[in-house]
Amino acid sequence: MRKTLRYSSWAIASVVVVALTTVLFINYTIKNKVENFVASRLPSNFIVSYDELSLNIFSGTLTYANVSVAIKNTKTDAIHTTVKVPEFIIEDISYFDYLFSDEIHIEDIKLFKSEITYFKHHFNRVKDSTRTPVLDLIKPVLIDELSIDNATVTIFENDKNEKLLYVQNATVEIDDILISSETLANRIPLNYSDYEAKSDSLFVKVSSFENLTAHNFALKDHQLVANDIRLWTKVSEQKLSEIIPVERDHFTVRMESLNVRNLDFGFEQRELFTKSTAVSVKDLSAEVFRDKLVADNLNTKRLYSRVLRELPFKLTIDSVDIQNGFLKYRERVKADNSGGEIVFKKLNVQMKNVSNTYQAPVKTEVAIQANLMKSTPVSVNWNFDVNDVSDHFIFKIDMGHLAAEDMNSFMQPNLGVQFSGEVNKVYMTTDGNRNMSRSDVKLNYDNFKINILRKDGKKKNKLFSAIANIFIENDSKEDNSNFSEVTVEVMPDKTKSFFNYIWLNLDKALKKSLIGI
Repeated sequence: MRKTLRYSSWAIASVVVVALTTVLFINYTIKNKVENFVASRLPSNFIVSYDELSLNIFSGTLTYANVSVAIKNTKTDAIHTTVKVPEFIIEDISYFDYLFSDEIHIEDIKLFKSEITYFKHHFNRVKDSTRTPVLDLIKPVLIDELSIDNATVTIFENDKNEKLLYVQNATVEIDDILISSETLANRIPLNYSDYEAKSDSLFVKVSSFENLTAHNFALKDHQLVANDIRLWTKVSEQKLSEIIPVERDHFTVRMESLNVRNLDFGFEQRELFTKSTAVSVKDLSAEVFRDKLVADNLNTKRLYSRVLRELPFKLTIDSVDIQNGFLKYRERVKADNSGGEIVFKKLNVQMKNVSNTYQAPVKTEVAIQANLMKSTPVSVNWNFDVNDVSDHFIFKIDMGHLAAEDMNSFMQPNLGVQFSGEVNKVYMTTDGNRNMSRSDVKLNYDNFKINILRKDGKKKNKLFSAIANIFIENDSKEDNSNFSEVTVEVMPDKTKSFFNYIWLNLDKALKKSLIGI
């Protein structure tokens, strides 16, 4: 009995020793392979360090402490990207797959409180017709989930530490990742089934003059949501006028919320694409100021059809809906005042087929409804074919009753004139292209008069006003149901915007209707 017990004890002890030895051996082997991979299999321009690597053989979990990664240019020592991760965890590595299968399977990779920094001005792109894979993988890697929690992302534009992008408290999750030698040769070096991301705040430097911020950014189930979005000129109106060589809009734009549904993006045959079935914007507020005392920008301005057609990527947005908007445009023409303004309230915009991928006869359609100045209802219907290289468009305006005095906040400071009377109805249909347009205008008005002001812009010049009103048709017709109808042809000033083109048509039609020229 004692012999049997002794043999059993020795057998159990032997099994335990063998098991422990096996565990230690596997632990040592795997740690050694991981360390060897980091040391020798990563590209030579990757500099990786960490304080500690621990392995739980039973759960298949690798944990790195205080990981630091620096990525240099392949041909210089300049570091363009750094990543610092206090805790990097690889969970549930399948040893069976690692040892006996043709793939490596990992359940989860977690990065906590990462700090990712990219120095755009340090990066030198290598011009190569063939894309070299970042890693040399022996086996494909399958990852059920990659999660990056509470990360900070910063992109610097230059050595002055000017931020191009800053994302705070970001969380990213990507599911069903496949990394193989084939995927590593692509622009996006991995395949995945789904993703989601969110962030407390987002900052983007849009240009040398404008910044953009957003809060509560979230992207999940192919839906993007952001709140409290602001796009603004960084300097004051006066400062902008002092530093720009040619005129440029100074603006402040705010959006209460942005929602992009069924969002998809990526590469098709190495060409970037972006798709969405619907974009909605709520409570848009925009204030725009232009100082006409600054030299004109004489660059040719493209019509919107051409702008869409010549985008460097494929864009497909089925619909855009802007609700409850506000737009104030202020223009300064004279140095002795701050300019005149035009205001649109209760602005609603619906767009269809905002795209450069649709084929004819599908057209981009825009419908606008707003109140001009105090309460004048205005509606616009506008369409164009992005594929038409002549940039043909049709633009229709339907404007209700306008007290002419309401326009004096714009006309008096800029043109030194005041209007009085009533504009009861305006219809205008403009059929044009990039070289010529024709407008049919119907106008009904009563008791229309013009007062030309003195140089101080306040007092009426009685003589000039009397002479001007001699040439003005006081009423469109004796019967309010009748209209003054005119047709005009206008060539665009190609150094001005599309809306200046529309204004030239309306301006010429009004002059022809009011004074017959």
